[in-house]
Amino acid sequence: MATVLKKTDVAIVGFGWVGAIMAKELTEAGLNVVALERGPMRDTWPDGAYPQVIDELTYNIRRKLFQDLSKSTVTIRHNTSQQAVPYRQLAAFLPGTGVGGAGLHWSGVHFRVDPIELRMRSHYEERYGKNFIPQDMIIQDFGVTYDELEPFFDKAEKVFGTSGTAWSIKGKVVGKGRGGNAFAPDRSDDFPLPAQKNTWWRSCLKKRRWKWGITPITCRRPTLPTPIPTPTARRWARATSAVSAAATPATCTLKPRRT
Repeated sequence: MATVLKKTDVAIVGFGWVGAIMAKELTEAGLNVVALERGPMRDTWPDGAYPQVIDELTYNIRRKLFQDLSKSTVTIRHNTSQQAVPYRQLAAFLPGTGVGGAGLHWSGVHFRVDPIELRMRSHYEERYGKNFIPQDMIIQDFGVTYDELEPFFDKAEKVFGTSGTAWSIKGKVVGKGRGGNAFAPDRSDDFPLPAQKNTWWRSCLKKRRWKWGITPITCRRPTLPTPIPTPTARRWARATSAVSAAATPATCTLKPRRT
């Protein structure tokens, strides 16, 4: 017999990255939210506790954190003339399962989307002509520009407590020779936290790369190496304090407090 629950304002189906962030925003706006997740409950502790986090058999071989593609998957095709076939083997695309979804096994790096990627079709047509793209190729613009998304990138980085070195802020170059990425898009504000300090071996590698003519850049990571700026970022810190490789869970030495 079905159980009738108390009426709520919003029901979110799937509690991974997107679902969790939506729930945060909606509850902070005063709405009552319930999230539905078909997978198991997961947490940075004990799932990401050392030495369990380096269990190669569980995570890299048996793929504990990912969807069982023999039971549920997506279909893929390269153009409209092909028949879509099911995605049956995990590769670069690693759909997560359970509470947290892909947020439990990401690499912990915050790169903003390149403005060109959001208008890929227009970019290629402008650069190479309209006949460059085959007619059956379904490449399209996203319908939203980097400038429209930039305020939200800025907000997300402040929520996560992302550390890094900006290349340019409001059109002014500020990161040259300091580890900034010359290929990064322009920003409206600096990173909320400074870039991580280099370890000894990273410093040696950096000097060697300069000698080779290779420009090293600082990595944008939500690792919160300095005082954490917001209560939300402090909660996220428990899940991102030492994020592991893509197949294993996020490592954490503190048990997260559910709020």
